[in-house]
Amino acid sequence: KETVFITSEISESKEYSLDKGTDAMKLIDGDERTLAAPGNRRLEYVLTLTEPYEITKTIVIWGDYGTIGKYVAQWKIEAKKGNGEWTIIEEGGSPKSKETVINGNYDASMIRLTAESPEDWIGAYELALVGRPL
Repeated sequence: KETVFITSEISESKEYSLDKGTDAMKLIDGDERTLAAPGNRRLEYVLTLTEPYEITKTIVIWGDYGTIGKYVAQWKIEAKKGNGEWTIIEEGGSPKSKETVINGNYDASMIRLTAESPEDWIGAYELALVGRPL
């Protein structure tokens, strides 16, 4: 049974994303070697959980996109439960790391990852959530 669905809120380029196999599903496929990249300087992925969860840890695997400032210059993780408002869980500038780990409890039925670059296309390798159904 699927527990999560993902969409890219940024149009994924046919030539530079879909045809290259870097579509949104790669962000949640459990493989830190596969890349989700829309072919854009901005990314926005929304995960919809099939039921509300208490999330205790959120991990974003950026790979080299997180270590070089010209790539991910700012990012944000937001969550919402049901029809509620988006709440910022964590945000920052360049991660300066191949991964970002966010410890802390929050309840969510949707998670949104956004990131931007001032000058180059970006992507992320994995978005992992640790938690339990409410």
